[in-house]
Amino acid sequence: MIIKVAMMHSKIKFNETKKILFLIIIITGILSNVSLSQTQGKSKELNQLRARIEKLEKANAKLSGGLSATNYNIQKIEKEIVVTLNSLETLKNDLAKTNKDLQEISDNLDVKIQQTNEKTAVEISGLNAKISKSTLYWAMGASLTILLLALLFGWFKKQLSREKISLLDQIRKISENLREEQIKLDEQLIKLLDTQIQLMSTKRHSSSDRIEETDHSLALKVADEIIRIKKNLSNMDPGTKGLKQLLASVERIQDNFKANGYEIIDLLYKPYDEGMKLSATFRLDENLKPGEQIITRIIKPQVNYKGVMIQSAQVEVSVGESRNT
Repeated sequence: MIIKVAMMHSKIKFNETKKILFLIIIITGILSNVSLSQTQGKSKELNQLRARIEKLEKANAKLSGGLSATNYNIQKIEKEIVVTLNSLETLKNDLAKTNKDLQEISDNLDVKIQQTNEKTAVEISGLNAKISKSTLYWAMGASLTILLLALLFGWFKKQLSREKISLLDQIRKISENLREEQIKLDEQLIKLLDTQIQLMSTKRHSSSDRIEETDHSLALKVADEIIRIKKNLSNMDPGTKGLKQLLASVERIQDNFKANGYEIIDLLYKPYDEGMKLSATFRLDENLKPGEQIITRIIKPQVNYKGVMIQSAQVEVSVGESRNT
């Protein structure tokens, strides 16, 4: 549009120039005529003036031809400008249409994106709801499973407790029966030992009183059995049936044993000394003080006859762990 205006402006200026040239020619002609009428006598000047006029006319003709060519070129340029402007207008319309189409596509795309977002949000919400329900169901199932396992565990534990109590009762009853049977056997053994002590007393009165000629084998067997019975009794429940009677029988036998000159030296739980005449085995006991030594088991008792040792003891000594070890 700017080019078109510029070309129109150039055309107007060219027309004005043309008019001015014609006015100059006309004025020149008038002046020439006036000069000619005043100087009729001056033919030489007139001829010169005519020559100038002819020259001017030729220049004017040449200029007119140039102006015609220029006007033709201007018209051609104007046509090209018009074509160009029409093309620009077409391109402008096409661009506007393209922009419109793009706007419609953008609007449609925004709508589709919005719809997709809404659909996705709905689907995600539904999926979350499903997941929440599924999680809830799993949690409920796990809780029920744990509850059932806890109930089964409690039931099994109760059953095991009952079985354990029943088994312990059976073991206790069997132990009581075994202890009662052991007491009965020990009572019979004590009667037998009492008989042997009486026999031993009879032999002692009928033989010499010298220690080296007396047979102590029977007395030593009696002493070993007394120690064994006392050890068994120490491990029994004080409420065991017949225990008190058996303890009384053991004391009576020991009294009879002593009355015949035999004495069982009580070394149990006494401090051990290396100067003792006995055979000892040792074991560590963390409950004792470091370096402390206690006789905790009698394997064979020490037996004296009339104050003289006829059998040395075999014992087990518990020793406190030394601080240097």
